[in-house]
Amino acid sequence: MAARRKSSGTRSRSGCITCKLRHVKCDETKPICLRCQQSGHKCEGYDIASQSQLRRRIESAQSVSRRRPLSGDHRIILRPETREERRWADFFLAKTTVAFSGFFDSILWSYLIPQISEGEPAIRHAVVAIGATHARYQIAAGQTLADPSSTNQFVWQQYNKAIRHLMGRMSTIDNQNWELALTTCCLFICLEILQGNKPQALDHIDAGLKMLCQHEQKGVAAGRTTDMYKELRQLFSRFNLEASFMGRPLYPLESPPQGIITAGLTLTNLLHAKSHLDNLMNKGLVFIRSVSLDREPRDSQLQQKLELEQRELCFEFDTWLVSLDKLIQRIGPWIQQSDLRASLILRIYHHTSLIWVKTVLALDENVFDLYISEFGEVVSYAGRVIQLAGEIDKRANNQSTFCLESEVIGPLYYTATKCRNPAIRRRAIDLLLHYGKVEGMWNAKRYAAVASLVMEVEESACVGAIESERDVDLVARVYESLQPEVKERNPCQVLLLLKPDGLDGDFQQRMELAHW
Repeated sequence: MAARRKSSGTRSRSGCITCKLRHVKCDETKPICLRCQQSGHKCEGYDIASQSQLRRRIESAQSVSRRRPLSGDHRIILRPETREERRWADFFLAKTTVAFSGFFDSILWSYLIPQISEGEPAIRHAVVAIGATHARYQIAAGQTLADPSSTNQFVWQQYNKAIRHLMGRMSTIDNQNWELALTTCCLFICLEILQGNKPQALDHIDAGLKMLCQHEQKGVAAGRTTDMYKELRQLFSRFNLEASFMGRPLYPLESPPQGIITAGLTLTNLLHAKSHLDNLMNKGLVFIRSVSLDREPRDSQLQQKLELEQRELCFEFDTWLVSLDKLIQRIGPWIQQSDLRASLILRIYHHTSLIWVKTVLALDENVFDLYISEFGEVVSYAGRVIQLAGEIDKRANNQSTFCLESEVIGPLYYTATKCRNPAIRRRAIDLLLHYGKVEGMWNAKRYAAVASLVMEVEESACVGAIESERDVDLVARVYESLQPEVKERNPCQVLLLLKPDGLDGDFQQRMELAHW
């Protein structure tokens, strides 16, 4: 029997994923290879990764789906629930977990919360209350799924049941009680946000961050390596940012295990990239909050110290972006729509955070004119994200106008109030108006109205037509636009800070109303 001849030459890596895994030669026709079509296999597109890399990636992606599914019958046997309670629990599992996960896969909402709700009545009742409340955002045939008055009463009943069960658990000695309390606190935050109760949501965030800080300050390693702890910590780090934007103090959470981002950073996937960026944004905001915002000159020693810290942060942001670019390059040109959307969101927050860090030491508002191209990219990326989100939601029949995670509203609002280029800021405001969603505590229509007010105040003080950012004089610029009232009122009060007497003059306050 003749020996098998070993083929010479370099093996091609440009074949489709399906052919690679089947160990057959691909004809490399794009977007779908003919070999897969003729054999009846689904062509999974193209990727430059090797067979072993592809198999590891698939095994990692399928690890969640391998978990034992939750049985509806199992739930009914364990809990003597009413039909209405089961209805809204099912709605939470089917719809709310998707809205809360946002643009990134989250095992907290897709698996951990549903799993713990199986055996914890406090979590179960909180989940039911959230499902019933979230249903108001789900529109079917032009009408909400539930009558608001009857739903409110039901929600409060479930809320109270959750509190009673939690208090009963907390009276017992259990090392996991703090994690249960933090999970319940997280759900109460979500419920208050859904109901539009910002002050109550911020109070719960404050309580949860205190609990988390106290636990970490004890220095006990037990209970800090579980998936639940890691997911909750990441979520509360984002709540920390959001509450800070709403006027609450920024909590000094422990430095994350990732530490300083170095040039050797390798991002394994988009969720890994998001985790690093979240931690970097928290670090950047701590620096920003440490800088006095009174725009007064600083002594040379303090200025040098702040500039050094600023350069180090900018280096970390730049290094992270290089790592993201390499990750996207590895994924290849046939990136899925959901991953493309997620990668654009990461770029939006990178740009916005970096602009803020780079400008925080400046004494006047003209510094933002140096970043017109970056603001333009933020708006361009946001427009693409909104388009992709619409297409994905249409395919998934997701009609909810609410999502828990902050996505495009904050960066678009920052762009519209700080970028004085008339075309870019008007595009940002237009995107906010037509987007019209609620992201956590950010209402797109409200922030579009506030941004429009800032633009009108600045441009009405200028002589002649506004053709570029340079036409908005320094004395006309709004340095800050604050919203003293946290509650969702229409119109809302907006406190503007200006320097009409020039850079050396004092701040002057001007109270306006924004109708939205």
